[in-house]
Amino acid sequence: MASPGELALARAAGIAPADTVLDSPAKTPAELRQALALGIAVNADNPQELARVDALVQSAPTASPVGLRVNPQIGGGAIGALSTATATSKFGVPLLDEGAREWVIRAFLDRPWLTRLHAHSGSQGMPLEMMARGVEATYELAEEINGRAGRRQVDTIDIGGGLPVNFGSDEESPTHAQYARRLKARVPGLLDGRYGLVTEFGRSLLAKHGTLLARVEYAKEAGGRPIAVTHAGVQVATRTVYAPLSWPLRIAAYDAQGAQERARRRPGHRGPGLLRGRPARREPSAAAARTGRPRRRAGHRRLLLRAALLVQQPCQARHLRLLAARRRRTLRRRARAADPRRDRGGVRRRIGTGRAAVSVSTT
Repeated sequence: MASPGELALARAAGIAPADTVLDSPAKTPAELRQALALGIAVNADNPQELARVDALVQSAPTASPVGLRVNPQIGGGAIGALSTATATSKFGVPLLDEGAREWVIRAFLDRPWLTRLHAHSGSQGMPLEMMARGVEATYELAEEINGRAGRRQVDTIDIGGGLPVNFGSDEESPTHAQYARRLKARVPGLLDGRYGLVTEFGRSLLAKHGTLLARVEYAKEAGGRPIAVTHAGVQVATRTVYAPLSWPLRIAAYDAQGAQERARRRPGHRGPGLLRGRPARREPSAAAARTGRPRRRAGHRRLLLRAALLVQQPCQARHLRLLAARRRRTLRRRARAADPRRDRGGVRRRIGTGRAAVSVSTT
């Protein structure tokens, strides 16, 4: 968890405290107090936060495992904004800074209840080898602390998450198994049973499990470029809107009958707050805004735009046809219900004569 809101959601969902880790780099005293009272694992981010934990641990006993986040400073990946192990990263204690490593070791030796080490080297855009190097540096630090302490004080290593996701297709690459093999080859001591292992995979577990359907409300052109205006924009795909090359989404379009549209030219996609939409290169269609003469076929504005949230699984045309048919039936029912001239059987009832006559429902 990285915020009070996430912690509240986890508790509401019934996630056990033993399976919860609070990692926010800006924990307030109230958040720390609550986590320690509940037995939730806490990773302190910096010396000042560790001092707060000191005071809370001394004031009230806790069953929470407590650790310290370190920055192995191994370098950045393909997306600089998501690289959290650079020399100047804002997360954790920078191990290569002058005197920092010795401070970390002394912090553990002075606190017998400090039993975990945590590092998270990066996120999307980090190659497996670099991630493994970050874990290796954390493991070596744990070994050094335990050697200096003369006992196994650090009993758990939290390697974070950050496994990259291939957004361009439904292929899972790289896989968790590949990462595990890379860790076993580079850091065999990590997996020999002496250490507990905590992972914080998020995107790599949930990606490619969501499909967003959005109606194309308008189709237009600008400078010869076809544009589809939809209801899906920055409110559902913030990273894609502002960094489309780093966070591509595969987009396809379907007509009112559920058939996939094939655009002759690369269209644009606009949604709420969307400055410039850019689909992944491998998907041939974005929003099927046709060029030339306007479409006259009824229902052309009910094109369904399929945009993956994180990563998607293919959406079958038959399923889209069923959704469109269900929508049409719902609209017809609503229209009949709102028509005062019809009863439930669709028969008009007339009361009165002449100009004063009105049609009413008998229901």
